[in-house]
Amino acid sequence: MKINISFTLLMALMSLYTLSIFGFANSIDKLNPPLPGQKLDISAELKYIYLSDQKDREFLIDSSKKYSSLMDVNDSIRLTRVTEIDKGGLLQSQTDKYFAAFIYHHKGGSKMTDDSVYSQRAISLCNEILISAQDEFLKDTISLKELNQNSLLKSFQELVFKTLKIDTVISNQSYDTLLIVNYKLSQEVESLKRLAESEFKSKYQNENPTKSINLNELDNPESLSKIREHLRKNIIESLEKKSPLVYKLLSEEQINELVEESLQNLINIKKGVIEEMKNNPEKYKVK
Repeated sequence: MKINISFTLLMALMSLYTLSIFGFANSIDKLNPPLPGQKLDISAELKYIYLSDQKDREFLIDSSKKYSSLMDVNDSIRLTRVTEIDKGGLLQSQTDKYFAAFIYHHKGGSKMTDDSVYSQRAISLCNEILISAQDEFLKDTISLKELNQNSLLKSFQELVFKTLKIDTVISNQSYDTLLIVNYKLSQEVESLKRLAESEFKSKYQNENPTKSINLNELDNPESLSKIREHLRKNIIESLEKKSPLVYKLLSEEQINELVEESLQNLINIKKGVIEEMKNNPEKYKVK
């Protein structure tokens, strides 16, 4: 069976790399259910939904994590709830809208046949945030111990401390240093909007259609070299468009690390898909 992966996904991968380095998505606590198990206010519920979305996609930013087809199921559940909240006019703050836009951008799973309306809603929510005179800040934390244990983040520590104002506090429980990051919501929204618009144009308006990688070719050394070059080109183009400041600060060695991590993620995705097919063959029978 031929397994392909779109370069649109690789662009999303780079967006998540940026989020991981500057938003510390990997510091999320373990959140398995796509929706909270208890009643929360709308803002807290949307944050939970957003964090569970990020948790499901950890395999994109951490090659030690495994892909699971449950992500599609969880995406559908999250999208249904966010749509309900949105239709009820309950998206009040700019942060609420950002979390909702992220879920709309990821849509309802890969099996949906027409999800252009959700892409358009993600873009329109981003526009609503950007035209607002009020900017909000997102706060996240990561422990210094966790930062040092994550090989990818560790290699980007200098970049992190150069580009972000980071406060520190000593946790009374673990006696570990916690890094506290505040970053402008508008900057994250601009990145999400560019990504959503690029995907929409590629998928629904046939502008600059994305190429795809045949994951079966990962076992071929000659193809592997070509895939590496494709990854490098895509990563550089994505960074130049979305994060030019970051790109200027990256060394050749750091770009190489991004390429190798991306390649390992593709290998893990392939392994996860094959494992899923073996464990659930009835889902993949050709009808």
